[in-house]
Amino acid sequence: MQSPPKEQFVALAGLRGIAALVVLQWHGNIFLGGAPLPGGYLAVDFFFLLSGWVLAHAYDQRLATSLSAGAFLRQRLIRLYPVLILALLLTFAGGALVGHPPVTGLLLGLLFLPDFWAQPVDWLVRPAWSLIAELAANLPFGLWHRRLSTGVLATTVLVALAALIFLAIAHGSLDVGHSLTSWPGLFARVFFSFPLGVLLYRHRDRLAAWAPSWAAWPSGLLLVLVLGLPAPAGLKGLLDLFTVAALLPAVLLLASAARPHRLTARIAEGLGAMSYPLYLLHVAIFSAVNMLLLLFTKSGLDEQPLAVTLPLVAAIVALSLLVDRVYDRPLRRWLAAPRPAVAPLEPKPAGR
Repeated sequence: MQSPPKEQFVALAGLRGIAALVVLQWHGNIFLGGAPLPGGYLAVDFFFLLSGWVLAHAYDQRLATSLSAGAFLRQRLIRLYPVLILALLLTFAGGALVGHPPVTGLLLGLLFLPDFWAQPVDWLVRPAWSLIAELAANLPFGLWHRRLSTGVLATTVLVALAALIFLAIAHGSLDVGHSLTSWPGLFARVFFSFPLGVLLYRHRDRLAAWAPSWAAWPSGLLLVLVLGLPAPAGLKGLLDLFTVAALLPAVLLLASAARPHRLTARIAEGLGAMSYPLYLLHVAIFSAVNMLLLLFTKSGLDEQPLAVTLPLVAAIVALSLLVDRVYDRPLRRWLAAPRPAVAPLEPKPAGR
């Protein structure tokens, strides 16, 4: 029996925030006093997995009954665009201040594309490389939703798994997709994890029956441990495959059954709220602070003590929460609000 539509998976919001912090640690490890988590880049695969689950929860019933594919895709763009535009404008402003306004990067970034004229080719907002894959998975979910049976989804997962196995062997890991040379690997990653997330959601009552209701905090700790697993020499690709195909789905199912108490739920909701702004903004903030430090102190961010860098991370978290509350949510509500129909002008009677 399916759970009621209003069921909330609060612990999963917390895991999304933890995954975003893992990405921040991956990019900022050089000045945070430690090595990056060995599997930190697989946080993106967890985002894809979680996205499949969340979209199935939010839209399965609506797409099967009343919501059109166009309306669904519009809602997805409204979800992704506001913070992306903010990140693009901030990064563009930073480039303009040093005399190199990245105009093509800004325009192509609005299309979720990298700047093909940059050397090397890269996204203006560097973490945005995964958003085009998110949209690529959202399109068939919205357009052909009624055809996405268990068999179709399972076949997609198996084909993508074959591609991931090839990538793991060829590259020695699944850290692919963020550069033009390995771009096809990004779509193998998303078309494995996203439909797997949909499948896990649709069969959650059976697949998550083993998970306890008290596992909110343990699931968060387990996510960090999974992404921090070191691999023996030569086995990194195999460990990545096992992580993406087995460990991350197990963490998701564990957290899906959690029913946290009020304080834990509020923390999880806060982590979830700051996750997307933090994901897109943290690299731009690191770059801006590094530039200012070099300008005024002649030493970069990587030369600063933890007494400087840890408060910076706390400030990024606080700013991300602020962006979510005062910019992203209000703007999305305004964009999604129905607009009153404009009444046609009635012709005036002759002679007036």
